[in-house]
Amino acid sequence: MIYSNDDINKTLDDFYHEQANREWVKQKSKKIENIVNNELKKLKKKLLSYASN
Repeated sequence: MIYSNDDINKTLDDFYHEQANREWVKQKSKKIENIVNNELKKLKKKLLSYASN
């Protein structure tokens, strides 16, 4: 089967677009995970300080 340059270019564009989307989601997820973990650490410290008083 022979593919035209347009078909190949569209396939490559779609591939790299999806790859960029996955990377963006991965970065955002990691950022949110870090924020949540930091807030949990703060809350645990507060709870421990209240418990020791």
